[in-house]
Amino acid sequence: METTKNVIQGKDTGSGGQTKPRDIPVKYGKRIKHYNTSKMPRRPAFWTTPIIQLGSKILLSKVERTVNIDEATKTMKPPFLLLCNHMQFFDFAVIARAFKRWKICNVVAVDAFSVSRWLINQIGSIPKRKFVSSPVIVKQIRHALVNLKVIAALYPEARYTVSGTTAIIPVSVAKMAKILKVPVVTAIFRGHHLRKPSWGINGNIRNVPLRCDIKNILTVEDIERNDWQSLDKIIQDAFKYNEYDYQRENNILIKEDRRAEGLEKILYKCTKCGKEFDMKGIGSVLKCGNCGSEFQLLENGELSGCQFKTIPEWFEWERDEVRKEIERGEYSYIENSMRCWSLPDLKKFIYIGEVNFVHNREGLRIDGRYRGEDFSISRKSAEQYSIQVEFDLSYLKGVDIFAINTENDTYYIAPKNPQVIQKISFAVEEMYKIETGS
Repeated sequence: METTKNVIQGKDTGSGGQTKPRDIPVKYGKRIKHYNTSKMPRRPAFWTTPIIQLGSKILLSKVERTVNIDEATKTMKPPFLLLCNHMQFFDFAVIARAFKRWKICNVVAVDAFSVSRWLINQIGSIPKRKFVSSPVIVKQIRHALVNLKVIAALYPEARYTVSGTTAIIPVSVAKMAKILKVPVVTAIFRGHHLRKPSWGINGNIRNVPLRCDIKNILTVEDIERNDWQSLDKIIQDAFKYNEYDYQRENNILIKEDRRAEGLEKILYKCTKCGKEFDMKGIGSVLKCGNCGSEFQLLENGELSGCQFKTIPEWFEWERDEVRKEIERGEYSYIENSMRCWSLPDLKKFIYIGEVNFVHNREGLRIDGRYRGEDFSISRKSAEQYSIQVEFDLSYLKGVDIFAINTENDTYYIAPKNPQVIQKISFAVEEMYKIETGS
């Protein structure tokens, strides 16, 4: 069976695959100023509320949905911390309608600011570069809660779920809850991923009923009497979800003919022959280009012709395979000439050329040149618990990317074959677990 290094060959320029001791950031010149993401949020401007409500109402107008709010939350007033799972942009509209009586400051990924930095600021958004440890985010959320008296909404998975199951919820969320000492409410969406999976073809919307369960999981008293480890257990349990269980339990049939197209972005390894990065979704079938095996995604969400019954089972098998590669010392990924964009000032994406990428047990690194100057960004395995993954990123006209964030910049990297993105993501997460013993 081929390892990743055998699939795409490249020349490991630099330190022989070893992570460099420090970053050499891109030098943009005087015309580009890095955006200060540590600014305190403003209270959402009064005129933004009717616009948000109207836009959300229109967006949800033809969608069958149910919102269940427990009694404790119904009688609750801000400030409180709202933790939501994340499946698509649709999530924000549901929350806006569910809490239409109150102002909300959302923690938002920096790329959203490129649409209109002024407008996103006006609605009270808190900018965040994903998967970067930032103590200032606690201060910003505290400011929203204590000084602005609003709901502070956080999507702790920090990206759309790719498999329809829970992504990593960092322990820092529980530690933050312990510091903030305000009630914690969760909003868990169901059906949003089935309706528009992150790996799906853009515009291919499925007819799926949606549900959102909103629950007060922690009171101030709960937070005061429990340590952060206990709070983490409560939060982790609250975030357990599986879209394909939801589909089965509610007898939901997805009849769209193209329902498997794009699925190769996450199910990149054939379960029959073991070949990687040679899968293709055609209509309702996922086919291996190496051995010709076909796996059909049925209307009920199950797989036929496969040893696994559902997408999450195949997905987790791939994760285990990557873990075994790492433990055997076989995992290494090198690719030259990946396209790369950056977002230093949040105004617009800057194409900074092609970069060389190296990922091994030591960590990950990109090297490139911009306007005649070398730059290099690296992260050790123990420093990066996950990475940003975006399929069909609208801000880059539908490019599939993974991103490496620093404190004041984000690098969006597009491999030649998008199917490698998910394997790199698995490897980052599993190396972090190995290195930190988590």
